[in-house]
Amino acid sequence: MNVSKGEVAKSNDLQKAFGKSNVEEIVREVKEPTFHNLRKGHSLNIFPNPQILKKGEVQIGEKEREHDLTSLRKEIATLVAEKCVDPATQRPHPVGIIEKAMNEAGYSVKQTKNAKSQVSECIKLLQTESKLPIQRARMRIKVSIPVAKMESLKEQILEGAEKVEVEQTGQDDWEVVRDSGFHSSLMA
Repeated sequence: MNVSKGEVAKSNDLQKAFGKSNVEEIVREVKEPTFHNLRKGHSLNIFPNPQILKKGEVQIGEKEREHDLTSLRKEIATLVAEKCVDPATQRPHPVGIIEKAMNEAGYSVKQTKNAKSQVSECIKLLQTESKLPIQRARMRIKVSIPVAKMESLKEQILEGAEKVEVEQTGQDDWEVVRDSGFHSSLMA
């Protein structure tokens, strides 16, 4: 098949590619991408020929892929900077320093995953493979539960806390304000 010479695909080729040989059915799957000019209500076709997008794959250019990778890397570094601190000063590291440490540790960004899902892995790698002193920031959490459930949950809630700031038992509820420590047991 050579479109520039006016040649079209044979029925067998259409059957292999689309699972059908009827040109009209295949054309129904065609979508023409357009830009809309909202002020004038006009649309402009951005491709000279219709593109089959429903079942096809979008080809991404090298520059666009590089830009996406760079912005994903920066987003991961930003999230790490929000969640971690320097253990000596308890202040957050700048995003640029985190990015340098990611390079130093050999962290590889996965384009198929979003930034949030890669942060935990990145932090672990930075803690083990980079020279940057880093730890997760501590948070204060407040837990309020009915007094009836206090005895069964008290040990689990206080587990892993380095510091309990407030512990009050009221008529109807038990309230604790503590550092976050390892609060993953609370999320279960």
